[in-house]
Amino acid sequence: MSTYEPGTVAVATVRGVKGLRVVRIATAHVATAWLTPCETPDGYRWHSDFDVTDVRPLVVLDLAHPALTAAVLRQVGEYIRKQHKTSVEDDQIADFIADQIEAQTKPPRIPEPGLWGVVEDDEGTHYVRIALSGGRQWAVEMSGNRVAWEEIDNPALVREGVTK
Repeated sequence: MSTYEPGTVAVATVRGVKGLRVVRIATAHVATAWLTPCETPDGYRWHSDFDVTDVRPLVVLDLAHPALTAAVLRQVGEYIRKQHKTSVEDDQIADFIADQIEAQTKPPRIPEPGLWGVVEDDEGTHYVRIALSGGRQWAVEMSGNRVAWEEIDNPALVREGVTK
């Protein structure tokens, strides 16, 4: 009997095949079992505890405040750099983990609004879409400088604009 809880995702050896991803499940029909994705009509295959060995659970972080966690990790890296007066591996590891947290928790980019749509970037600058064709279809609200959609950092929708 396995000590792993249902919902555990791991890399394991299954019937002698190393490095397979498995998930622990529990159902009304089977007390507990392991599943592996495979090319069958169901898309998975059941395995008993006897079939699955060398289980290495994958780490899953369920962070309440991912942005704050990433910021703290960056401060740890900076502290290590200051203490050692040089760049060392430990500070790079903290920055790498912070980068991964930010990459996995960053919300997807919004779809580009229609004509006369308005968005706001991280710094509070508003942009208005003034054209539907060409490379620089967006104008900075106060200055009128034109920019491309890709140049606006993390836009948040203020007004949808005309889509037809």
